[in-house]
Amino acid sequence: MSTFSRLDAPNAVWHITSKVNWAAWHLQEENAARTFFESLQAAQTRFGVDVIAYVLMSNHYHLVARSPDEGLFHELTSRRTSCRHRRRWPKRHSKSTVVGQCIQDMELAMARRIQGKLGVSGHLWGRRHHRRQLHDEWALVVAVAYDHRNPVRQNMVARPEQYARSSAAWWTRDKPTPIPLCSRPDFPFGADRAAFRRRLLGFQEDRRLDDVMEVFAKTRLAIDLPKGRAYLERLMRRAGLEP
Repeated sequence: MSTFSRLDAPNAVWHITSKVNWAAWHLQEENAARTFFESLQAAQTRFGVDVIAYVLMSNHYHLVARSPDEGLFHELTSRRTSCRHRRRWPKRHSKSTVVGQCIQDMELAMARRIQGKLGVSGHLWGRRHHRRQLHDEWALVVAVAYDHRNPVRQNMVARPEQYARSSAAWWTRDKPTPIPLCSRPDFPFGADRAAFRRRLLGFQEDRRLDDVMEVFAKTRLAIDLPKGRAYLERLMRRAGLEP
């Protein structure tokens, strides 16, 4: 993958996943969870990233986050003159790495604190984080619902909102979370938050979504691309789910 292939943009919505190196269960301890939320909130404040949903598992995490608004975005990117490999930015590429820098800042802070407490060395995170841009409300609903069902698929809880390290309870019954969620007055893609919540709850309570997404994952298609979305919609209709 090219260094500049995951370009950011103001108000872009991202589905982010990152795993611990060797899939070690370094995130299962309560201190690790506290470190995760403290580091995420610090990076969130510094870069103006709006977190929409999260799920913290024992060896990986999922985030759905939105890039800062246009004013702050251009203010942050205008300060950078070189990429992380100390090369000049290509002339045809904007210096747009706000979400990437936010995740990097959070993971670096976590690595320093967790490795010190566990007494381990080496890389805490396996490779770099994976992220995909979501382009509409439908893709956002499916991504958040599938993430919230992660603990259910692992037989850790019976319902998504029962998992304490997830934003599912906030979306279900406004339960307080360690970090602020959806802190901006507007919602992504101009959607109504109440309508989005109703659609989300319908999906994250349905076990059929797990089977659909497992089949879809084997195709290696992306939900944010037209071909991937069309195929996923067909799978959902066959399963009796309304996209």
